[in-house]
Amino acid sequence: MPGVAPKAPGAPPSAAAPAGPKAPGLAPPGPKAPGAAPAPAAAAAPAAPPVDKNSPEYLVSQIPLFKGVSPTAFRFLREGLADESVQFRVLGPKAVVCREGEYTADFFVLLSGMVGVYKQTEGGPKYLTSLTGGTWFGEMSCMSNAPRAATVIAEADTVVLSIPRHTFMRLYADKASAGFKKTIDDQYRDRALQSHLAGVSLFRGIRDRVLKQIADVAELVVAEKGSEVIREGGVGDAFFLVRTGHAKVTKSAEGREEILAWVCENSFFGEVALLTDQPRRSTVTAVDRMDLVRIPKEPFLALLAEHADVKATVTDRLQRIFDTEFLTEDEAAARGRAREIGAEHEVVKAGEALVIDMSKCTRCNMCVTGCIEAHEDRIPRIGKRGLSYGELLLTSSCYNCQVPDCMLACKFGAIRRDRRGQVNIDPLACTGCSLCEPACPYGTIHMQSLVGVTGVEVIASPMRQLLSTIPVIGGIFKAKKPEPAPATAEKKDEPKGPKARAVKCDLCAGRGDMACIYNCPCGAIERIDPTILLGGT
Repeated sequence: MPGVAPKAPGAPPSAAAPAGPKAPGLAPPGPKAPGAAPAPAAAAAPAAPPVDKNSPEYLVSQIPLFKGVSPTAFRFLREGLADESVQFRVLGPKAVVCREGEYTADFFVLLSGMVGVYKQTEGGPKYLTSLTGGTWFGEMSCMSNAPRAATVIAEADTVVLSIPRHTFMRLYADKASAGFKKTIDDQYRDRALQSHLAGVSLFRGIRDRVLKQIADVAELVVAEKGSEVIREGGVGDAFFLVRTGHAKVTKSAEGREEILAWVCENSFFGEVALLTDQPRRSTVTAVDRMDLVRIPKEPFLALLAEHADVKATVTDRLQRIFDTEFLTEDEAAARGRAREIGAEHEVVKAGEALVIDMSKCTRCNMCVTGCIEAHEDRIPRIGKRGLSYGELLLTSSCYNCQVPDCMLACKFGAIRRDRRGQVNIDPLACTGCSLCEPACPYGTIHMQSLVGVTGVEVIASPMRQLLSTIPVIGGIFKAKKPEPAPATAEKKDEPKGPKARAVKCDLCAGRGDMACIYNCPCGAIERIDPTILLGGT
């Protein structure tokens, strides 16, 4: 036929092209045996299983927010769905999703329906806004461990995806999920940074309008593990608020590193830069990855100059911190490097221990009543419990550890170290969350309820306590309950603020003596070097 190339001479009729050269050492295939079955065709690749578009995993993968999550990080959501820590929740109208003041830390994605956001005021709940499908909330509580800033209530049939804090933080910290992090950060700046600033003790009570201006000049930065955020001797050009992560605060002392403090969520550092032009007094090093809010010095001070009352409040608080926590040059020269005292079972750390000789103690309780008198809040710090060594009792008085577990556990920057090395609890910053209480290995910290503290008078005077035990006249000196309010009086809302406070021994700060030792009538209490008790040097 025209156009068809002639076959090569001797080529088999079925051959379409000449065979290529044979590989060396390979024998040609033998002749096919008569009646042999034809060779099986090559197995086809297995077909991909069909996608179940009703599966929870598929539904989550279609949420726009999670488009920025890497495949590696998405498995955290998959694992959460498997163990049911990540859940779809269906809510009816008026159902409460989360309540203001609660210490819950789930992150919520609103899939359908509508929720209302309310904040409690003196006049009752105040409506703030409504959120609809495709939005999310709760990221601030996840990132800062702060209590809920508002109450969220379903306004219609609503479906939300609830994600626990640990899963949210793994997604947020994943470097390959930069799109997810940027989306969260952008909304954090727009919606939550102002509230976060309001929860820090330095800015508590500052007007919302001023906080918004501070948030506008703030920068969101990341410090990787091991990096120095600020260095001792450097220029103080900003201060920092911790969103997530931990850091250690150190100072060079005689060629060695001295640990001054630890900071974590809701703590702040570098604030001395706002008060003086002196070089940095310490180094702050990230011990894990940290998300920080950086507030530059110059625009911040320019902002304060516009609001004299706010400037006075912030400056007074900064000065109090400076006077309490930083040594003067003379004190720094006189103070040697702080030493941590080691003891059997690591029972005693730093400073001196409060010791009661039980062979002398008459159980009169005068030490406790003296402790109550020494504190304006009339809450005793001393406790007659601890570790016994023969007749001696090392009480649960603070040992001011070099690495305080309580400070590491506090998520609100309420536990700080002063210039004497003493660990203190800031009552203005304490939220009563009780995270520090179980963290203390020595049982030093206890939670004191603040609910109804004004309802019954506290008997603090030893003489009054003695008189109250005398028959007939004793009733005059007993604690008196307040008279009930008139029936016509309007019922007032409970006061805002924490319902409990962490307390511990503060060595009677501000007094020339220690009240428990001064009030003991039998000389049974001393504060001594515990290595003497344990035979140390």
